[in-house]
Amino acid sequence: MKKQLSGFFLVLATLCLFAQNKTFVYQLDYRYSDKKDDKKKETFTLDIVNQQSVFRTEDEKKSKTKEIKNT
Repeated sequence: MKKQLSGFFLVLATLCLFAQNKTFVYQLDYRYSDKKDDKKKETFTLDIVNQQSVFRTEDEKKSKTKEIKNT
């Protein structure tokens, strides 16, 4: 388990070092109550542009994209 975790962090660190204008997509699955059927999935994106990171939900990203297209 430790080898897998350290391998994951090594890959993540490598990607972060060489990330230029990249987008990473994360999907979070969680249960918001004790019931088995109360599951929720949420997708987040991490955009790295010009050495700045922007972490937002998928809806926020779509909204921002529409704003940019309309201007």
